[in-house]
Amino acid sequence: SQTFGFRCTLCEFMTKTLGKLKAHTRIHSGKMPHKCKQCAYRSNNTGDLKTHIKIHSGEKRTGASYAPTQVSEHQP
Repeated sequence: SQTFGFRCTLCEFMTKTLGKLKAHTRIHSGKMPHKCKQCAYRSNNTGDLKTHIKIHSGEKRTGASYAPTQVSEHQP
């Protein structure tokens, strides 16, 4: 059984680390601190931004999930 020390006050999300809880709460706040330097894409999740950046280098084809106008709404 896993012990979760941190719980979101706005939904049922639980995690073992404060850092993951802080990242999760951006979903509710609407904050998008991760910005692409090459286009208008913004995300609340670092991983989504890293994946998005690959479309500019040609590593990843442009798709609906990572289009430059897409705003990330990562869910737990």
